[in-house]
Amino acid sequence: MANATFKKGLILFVLTLVFSFSTSAQKKGKLKEFSKDFPIYLFELNEFMTASDNSDLKAVYKYFSKNS
Repeated sequence: MANATFKKGLILFVLTLVFSFSTSAQKKGKLKEFSKDFPIYLFELNEFMTASDNSDLKAVYKYFSKNS
């Protein structure tokens, strides 16, 4: 009986994780164009450039933000 309860709990946990990852992925893809206001543009660019683990993109953004 305890084994069945554990399996149900594990399935519920996995489904919750999948649902949370799918909703967070949808929020990231909503940026279609950058703002024309420069401080907001920098914030949006930072979010866009650092969304992945690509160190080259992060380095380019740091260089850009220092020079602007």
